[in-house]
Amino acid sequence: MFKIWVAPITAALISYNVIVPRAALYRYNKDATKTHYFTINKKELGEGKDGYVWEGIACYINTEKGKNTVAFYRYANAGDFVYTTSFDQDIIESKETYRLQKRVGYIFTSQVKRTVPLYKYYSPSLKRHFYTVSYNEIGKRDYYYVLEGIAGYVFMP
Repeated sequence: MFKIWVAPITAALISYNVIVPRAALYRYNKDATKTHYFTINKKELGEGKDGYVWEGIACYINTEKGKNTVAFYRYANAGDFVYTTSFDQDIIESKETYRLQKRVGYIFTSQVKRTVPLYKYYSPSLKRHFYTVSYNEIGKRDYYYVLEGIAGYVFMP
């Protein structure tokens, strides 16, 4: 008679990385009105139209809900756009009323590996908002814009 030794089966915890699709967040500028427009759908403005000039990829954001992410919405009023994680049909921002246009994508609420802050600026004189991943693009304050804070965390272009 043969004795066969069978190794005990051990359970291993396997960590699965969930891959959430990302998309480029394109940045456009309408110099005549100092208005910036952001979208993940390049078909909206292509290489530029309606006075908007394509400036390139601002950053990358998730296109689906992922761990530690929240929806990132675009609101509009007469000539300005606000991008925020706040959801409502209308929001009051800088004493102006903005109407919900759409969900642009998803951004992180806190910094995770390989993400950077998306800085939010406002110009009281122009009544315009501006967003950038480069703090040095504007800094704490320039002639027009004042840093309002961090809108969320995104991936570098």
